Amino acid sequence: METDGGGWTVVQRREDGLVNFQKTWREYNNGFGDPDSEHWLGLQKMYLLNKNGNTKIRFDLWQFKDNKYSYAEYKKFKLSDESDRYRLRIGRYSGTAGDSFHYGHYYLRHNGQRFSTFDLDNDASSSRNCAQLYHGGWWFANCMASNLNGIYYVGHQNGEYQSYTRDGIMWQTLDGYRSLMETEIKVRPAKFKCC
Repeated sequence: METDGGGWTVVQRREDGLVNFQKTWREYNNGFGDPDSEHWLGLQKMYLLNKNGNTKIRFDLWQFKDNKYSYAEYKKFKLSDESDRYRLRIGRYSGTAGDSFHYGHYYLRHNGQRFSTFDLDNDASSSRNCAQLYHGGWWFANCMASNLNGIYYVGHQNGEYQSYTRDGIMWQTLDGYRSLMETEIKVRPAKFKCC
């Protein structure tokens, strides 16, 4: 990818809703979809991409309204291995989308959380399964301020942009719970030098 000098590996893309992201632990671990369109690269591959060095992660986000583009980048990105359920560690934020990973009350923050799916509940909630409730695997706390693997809601209806529900593809600090049109998550070495 040529974003910000290139060198990125796209680990997730949402663009049209043709792939259902309510998948099992095994599917999230191994990956699914088509790398040229909607896909999830796989937690094991994401772990291998960052296990030996300093990696950064970037979230590119497009809203339905006016096709507005925003991004969030975290200078340090680290996943633990599968035995710790790919616990997420991220560093300092920069960007235009707002910091949904460190946002709000401690029980919504994603940093330090393990990955959770509907069939393997690793979230911080003792009373519910956030992945099941919000229709996709993610680093849920109790439950979230972002979820880029939720339901893909299309366009607008009766002049109102969809969907203002928590089970869509959302980034709280960007547009509340309004579902996003397109997302890409990508990683690269933090010390990547272009050209």
